[in-house]
Amino acid sequence: MKKRNQNGLPTKISKEISAGFGLVEALLIIIAAGIVGFGGYYIWHNQRNTKSTTTSTSQTAKTTTKSMAGGKFVFKELKVQITLPDNLKDLSYTAEQGTSVTGAKTTFLYLSSTSFAKVLKECYSNASEAPSASFGALGRVEGQYPHDASRDNTDGALLKQFPSFYIDGSYPNGITTCDKAGAQEKLAGTTARNLYASLVNAFKTATVSQ
Repeated sequence: MKKRNQNGLPTKISKEISAGFGLVEALLIIIAAGIVGFGGYYIWHNQRNTKSTTTSTSQTAKTTTKSMAGGKFVFKELKVQITLPDNLKDLSYTAEQGTSVTGAKTTFLYLSSTSFAKVLKECYSNASEAPSASFGALGRVEGQYPHDASRDNTDGALLKQFPSFYIDGSYPNGITTCDKAGAQEKLAGTTARNLYASLVNAFKTATVSQ
């Protein structure tokens, strides 16, 4: 005679049913854990993407500017103006907020021109892939330019000292890596150096703008 448990079921059947319920319960737990895990990943993934998009947007916020007043080219963020030489008549710049080597918040101006942009595009087989590189950068710092100037206490070389502030400038070590190496890449570098040299010379007669 078969043994029966408290529910009146044969012991063997009772064990099989118990094992079956155990398996179903385990599967339900795994499925639930999977749903929770996927939900957690989905939320984290969306938050991460949102954060990345926000960071990217804030870092790329910039304004391209070209301003003339009374025959002078005005760098309105720096409150100075210069007379442009012939090879910089198409000068433009991009202003970006940043931090100087001294830790002070400041505005950096990255310089370019229509002719320089054209030279860069000619460096690439596909002109749309050409970067918007600059041939130099400017910054304004309050106070006097350091007598012991170095990369630790300045953002660039002195271009003009005014009574209460100075303008410094820097030239990039490398312009860009063209996919047309050789003459075109060399031309881009030479053009950038010539434009920056003209800018430095123009700043000798720079004045404060209104």
